[in-house]
Amino acid sequence: MLKPAAVIADSQPVFIKGLQAVLSEMNTLQVDVAATFDDGELLINYLEEKPPSLLLMDFNLKSRDGFEIIRWIKAHKVPVKVIVITAYDDERIKRKASRMQVDGYIYKTESVEQIEKAIMAVLEGQVCYSSLRNISRRNKDLVGASGAAFGDGFQKRFNLTKRERQIIGLIADAMSSKEIAETLYISDQTVSVHRKNIMRKLGVSNTAAVIKVAYRYGWK
Repeated sequence: MLKPAAVIADSQPVFIKGLQAVLSEMNTLQVDVAATFDDGELLINYLEEKPPSLLLMDFNLKSRDGFEIIRWIKAHKVPVKVIVITAYDDERIKRKASRMQVDGYIYKTESVEQIEKAIMAVLEGQVCYSSLRNISRRNKDLVGASGAAFGDGFQKRFNLTKRERQIIGLIADAMSSKEIAETLYISDQTVSVHRKNIMRKLGVSNTAAVIKVAYRYGWK
């Protein structure tokens, strides 16, 4: 059985070495470290040629930061699972990572056992966040602003599409149409059309009312 290939991207050589040791000594599954980087541009060049099964990275990199890397991966549909391993304990950053559909978000202060569990969960198709652990892949698209989720009843009641439900979560996070477009890799015009359709289906005339209705009918 082939071992999953991983790439590590971090600005700290000591952390890279430590993570390499963790991956090589995992009890349940060993992972081959195919390459390591501290430069975002070099990382992108590598991903373009040899996408691994797993990318473990921090936000702080030379040339390009972590969010730029994630945007590039999503825009180019690179088939790699991404786990952010960071020291940033900031809910806003974590929510942004969730909106961008990052597979995992864990802290560098986690135990070796927790890091191993997160890697295993993501490789098995789950989403693992330090405060949103082991969310199943089928529920990933329900995660919106502040980790809120819409029940199926809400979507069915108003005949919302998956994209419309997703956009409601981003609206609730006070994102502009331009920011929503950048997050979902769609045009501003497409976002405007979705906004109009959402308001029509909910029977409201402004975005504040959209959120009010969402809370009333099933925003968990």
